Amino acid sequence: MIDSRKLILKGFIYTTIGLVFSKIFTYGWRVIVARVGAEEYGMLSLVLAIFQFLVPISALGLSFAVERYVSFYVGKDDRVGAKSTIVNSLRVSFASSIIFAFILYFSSEFIAISVFSEPEMVPILKIFSVFLPILVLSRLLTPMFRIYNRLDLSTGIKSILEPSLKLLLSILLIYLGYGIFGVSFAYLFAIAASFVFMFYFSRKYCFDFLDKTIPIRNNLSELLHYSMPLIISGFAGFILMETDTLMLGYFKDMAQVGIYNVAYPTASLLLIIPSGLLVVFMAITTKYLAKNKLEEIRDTYRFVTKWIFVLNFFIYMVMFTYSDKLILFLFGEEYILAGPVLKILVTGIFLKSLLGTSAFSILNMFKKTKTTMSVVIITAILNIILNYNLIPLYGMIGAAASTLVSMLIYISLLQYFTLKQINIVPFSKDMVLSAVCSIILFYGVIKILHIIFGSISVYWGLVIIPMIGIIYIAILYLFKIITIGEFNTFLDLVKRKYVS
Repeated sequence: MIDSRKLILKGFIYTTIGLVFSKIFTYGWRVIVARVGAEEYGMLSLVLAIFQFLVPISALGLSFAVERYVSFYVGKDDRVGAKSTIVNSLRVSFASSIIFAFILYFSSEFIAISVFSEPEMVPILKIFSVFLPILVLSRLLTPMFRIYNRLDLSTGIKSILEPSLKLLLSILLIYLGYGIFGVSFAYLFAIAASFVFMFYFSRKYCFDFLDKTIPIRNNLSELLHYSMPLIISGFAGFILMETDTLMLGYFKDMAQVGIYNVAYPTASLLLIIPSGLLVVFMAITTKYLAKNKLEEIRDTYRFVTKWIFVLNFFIYMVMFTYSDKLILFLFGEEYILAGPVLKILVTGIFLKSLLGTSAFSILNMFKKTKTTMSVVIITAILNIILNYNLIPLYGMIGAAASTLVSMLIYISLLQYFTLKQINIVPFSKDMVLSAVCSIILFYGVIKILHIIFGSISVYWGLVIIPMIGIIYIAILYLFKIITIGEFNTFLDLVKRKYVS
């Protein structure tokens, strides 16, 4: 278990550093687009929502198959199986993405005018359609860096190069007067540039899947048998995550879509730590499965869940408590109505990141893709029903409430099936103790400061809250919720740059 913990914490360090940079640049990009106007930002959010559907569907769920099967073949030292999985997946998904790109291009007028009554969306949809195959192939290459433990490369490309290029190019094109169309091009060009680097580095430093000395066997039917349920899951997952945006665009106006879509990415900041800890989770646990080490899988699952909760619960409290000030500080008064929406969304995303993502990976690792498909379909249908009834009455609040309820059902079902599969409940007393410490410390200190100084400005909050966080970590260490061994693992990774 020591090696898997080192790999997970190595992944956490690289990915968290990368995500911090990525969020800074991506948030800068969103702030710039939002300042162009709520309606324009809402229109672009709708286009991005459509793409969130098309990319995974065009990939035919094969990105999950690549991560699962290549990890398995690496565990078996089967280079032929690894190459076959990668090459066959790339070929099929590229052909599929070309078909979907043509469909999007020629249906763009119908989508923009007949569905959303926004003629200005037409050229943006056509620009996105041209880049669709590149985005799909990029999605399939991303797992390679996790499987082969080259997170330094993926962090540099996907988390630093891509978002920084997107931000800088957007600033330039807006300055030149291209507005929302320039921002759209900058977004897509940055992804295309990062794909070129990913393609080169994945072959050079991970695995040369174009090596002609390694034969290819036809395992496409096995891959599609695994991934086909995930196509349906991808469609249902899109409904679960993006229905709010699309139905707000249908029932309400672009301004509400724009306001809602500053709350959602802000709530998604809670995914930084879970993403860092889970980045190599699937690859590690699949290698354990190849060697039939079930107890190591359980131990890794407990370890990841504990660290997500310990580190993320404090951040959740800050975002929930100061949602209005956070929105006002980042986006301005035009978006202040996003504050209550953020409170609801941040609760749902915190729970999903804690109990949903790792459970979903566990079930897919055991080839329970039909189970995960059923769970996502059920919650997606529920989300549609809730949005249909709540958005016309309550607008953005109704959309956020629909997402929260759907996520609670999604989490509950995944936990039930994961319990049946590996017979483990990931909760521990350490999580309860850390929650108690966090609540008492945070609200206690904030209350005392309010009594002494009155209201606290955002700028003072940026100083005080990190200090409370440091004290919180120190208390967890004193109570042995975080052990010296785990701290030493972090220090070892930082000092010696451990590579397995």
